[in-house]
Amino acid sequence: MQTQTAVPTSTENPTGTKIFYGIFGALLVVLYLVTFWIFLNGVGLIVGGGRANATVTQVEDATRSGTASAVTSTPATPATVNNYNIQTKDLANRYTFNFKTETGQVVEKAYVTTAYDLGQPGSQVKVIYNRNDPDQFIMDGFLPIFYYVGKNCLLFVTLTVLIIIALVRMKIKKARLATR
Repeated sequence: MQTQTAVPTSTENPTGTKIFYGIFGALLVVLYLVTFWIFLNGVGLIVGGGRANATVTQVEDATRSGTASAVTSTPATPATVNNYNIQTKDLANRYTFNFKTETGQVVEKAYVTTAYDLGQPGSQVKVIYNRNDPDQFIMDGFLPIFYYVGKNCLLFVTLTVLIIIALVRMKIKKARLATR
């Protein structure tokens, strides 16, 4: 008497699952590339940016309603232009300062921070600015650089680890299916 060999049951994922993982994977790759681009721009600013000493000209409390604003959480309208809309228990200060670029251009900008103190009017602070657009700058120091580049580096590393884990899991799953 002959015995029939058992036909393995299909372990294929349903079409909906494949589509979901395909879309999720594509979005993860896009997010990965955007994060990498932001990270490279941040590193480019730190490595290739101009450095200057800036003088603090004015310090205001940014949590007070009615403080002149460069930062709003809603579209700029006459009613919201004069309010920072900062919701924090911490003290937030708006520092106005000016600095001169290597080409002699004088830049005067406002900068809002809750993380660190830039001093009183007349204090000197260091800035790193984009040589092509000096209005784009960061403070020169650990915290500002970490906020500007470090958080994107952490996101980039996290996404790299997630992608590697997903690829390893896929390879293990294929290997298991091949041995059946």
